[in-house]
Amino acid sequence: MIDIDDFKKCNDTFGHQYGDYVLKEISRIIKENLRKDDIIARYGGEEIIVYMFDMKNVNDIYRRMNYIRSVIEETAISYKNIQSNVTVSMGIGISSKTDTSLEKIIEKADQNLYKAKDLGKNRVVF
Repeated sequence: MIDIDDFKKCNDTFGHQYGDYVLKEISRIIKENLRKDDIIARYGGEEIIVYMFDMKNVNDIYRRMNYIRSVIEETAISYKNIQSNVTVSMGIGISSKTDTSLEKIIEKADQNLYKAKDLGKNRVVF
C-alpha cells in the first residue's frame, strides 16, 4: 500500500489539478517499475495499492518497492508552471499460511503504512 506524503499540503499549495497530475505521474512511475502481471490500483484518496503475484522473498519485494520509492522522491513533477518533488510511504503485507485472505493482507499492509508514516514518512515498512 502506497500513500503520498503530505498530499493535502500539495493540493492546498498548488491546487487540485496539480494534485491529480501528481497521482497520475506517481502511478506511471510505479507501473513502469513493476512486472507486466503485477496489478496497480487507486485504493482511495491518494492511496495506491499494488498486488505482486508469486513473489517468494520479502527482501525482493522490499528492494523493488524501495527502488520505486526512491525514483518517486528523485522525480520532479512538472505541471504547467509548477514543479515540485513528492515522497511516498509504503507498507507491505504478505500472504502467509495464517494470513491468506486478501482482507488480512491489506490490513497488514495498512498497518505497515501507518508505521512508515509514524517513523517519519518516505520509507517502506514490512
